[in-house]
Amino acid sequence: MLSMLDAHIDLPMDLARDRNVFGAFALMISDDIVHASSSRAPEAGPAASALALLAHKPGLSIRMLAVGVGLSHAGTVRLVDRLASEELIERRAHSTDGRTRSLYLTPAGKVSSDEILAARDRVIAEGLSILD
Repeated sequence: MLSMLDAHIDLPMDLARDRNVFGAFALMISDDIVHASSSRAPEAGPAASALALLAHKPGLSIRMLAVGVGLSHAGTVRLVDRLASEELIERRAHSTDGRTRSLYLTPAGKVSSDEILAARDRVIAEGLSILD
């Protein structure tokens, strides 16, 4: 994973080059996070982000989940429908707004989100380990 950065780590300091290496490193880590997280998700696309976000912020509305995962409202409704049909999330009545449903992980969704977050954390830890 870190072979590109390792190839450049022992060269003298050069600000422009260092910014380029750091940018490449950041993109590589980002790509690896997406790949590792997605490989643990029930489907390709934003499902991993949705499950991870609901693990950190249970009770989000579809509108707020849409903002968090970068989908349209309609796209998020379809995602929520799929995740609910797989029994990974559930809709509950909102505490104050009868028109809004709050989204929560089911026990199976919690297991899935834990796997997604653990995969993400492993990539981050590996990437940061070279900075020691």
